[in-house]
Amino acid sequence: MSAGCRIFQNLVCFFGYLNLPIFEFNKKRLNIIKNELQKKENNDFILVTIRMPYCLLRVAVSPVDGCIYIADSWNNRIQIFDENGSYIRSIEKIGQTEFHYPYSLHIDKKGRIYVSDQSLVRIKVFDSQFNFVRVIGRYGREIGCYSGLCDISTDKDHNIYVCDSGNHRILKFTENGDFLLQWGSNGSAEGLFKCPACVTVHDEKVIVSDWGNHRVQIFSLDGKFLNIIGKQGTGSGEFKRPLGVAVDEKGNLAIVDEGNNRLQIFRSDFTYHSKISGLKCDFQRPWDVAITKQGGIVVSEYYGHRKYVYTKKK
Repeated sequence: MSAGCRIFQNLVCFFGYLNLPIFEFNKKRLNIIKNELQKKENNDFILVTIRMPYCLLRVAVSPVDGCIYIADSWNNRIQIFDENGSYIRSIEKIGQTEFHYPYSLHIDKKGRIYVSDQSLVRIKVFDSQFNFVRVIGRYGREIGCYSGLCDISTDKDHNIYVCDSGNHRILKFTENGDFLLQWGSNGSAEGLFKCPACVTVHDEKVIVSDWGNHRVQIFSLDGKFLNIIGKQGTGSGEFKRPLGVAVDEKGNLAIVDEGNNRLQIFRSDFTYHSKISGLKCDFQRPWDVAITKQGGIVVSEYYGHRKYVYTKKK
């Protein structure tokens, strides 16, 4: 792992147990599936590889209690761990609300959980106890509708931002689900998108991974274009299909560079800092990234069914 990851301070491993079994629900019976754990070291950090029996697509950390939420898409459920890595529960069906390939999730500062359901093309909102609250928006190509949900985020006023990959745009709603505005369309000019894949709101800025244009775009909260990070390529600060984006408390960005099988780190002014790649992690299509309350970096991948956790040596 690149020593440049020191930019994220006090890295700790929320899966610090190293031997905790992963739980798999099968016909309402609880079966324990053993983990395959690997450790690779350098002078400063330990990389722990946790091999999962299911496909991990998106991960999120609750700003309220630090719990880790995993979108276990192929098994149509959400898995939850506490901030220390202890398994809490799996959510498969809530009343009459059932998941059909949950793809992305987000937890706001009130503890509300937002889940994008790919098969139903629907955004569901739950309270902190997973009681169903409402559906945000609806499927379509008209103004205020979405087609192909990829990601969700919220700002400090609890407005909701939806990454609409099918219509190549970003939608903004109030916390009650009323449509406010949208921006973007299919294209490669500034402010346009080709299948945007992730939206993250931080410090009055909306950060969007522009997957098909191999770049990350920065906007104001009302959709005004501000900046671009990267371009297509394999060099430092360049991308091949960027996906997940996470921001630490100092504004530093961790961006998944899926096509180049690496994670790139950028400073708060959007300048390149470092990367995590190579034999020390051996990514197989990294997909999403999240940062724990303690500063740990969590990376999920598509092919390897693994979760990587970077933890500082004691």
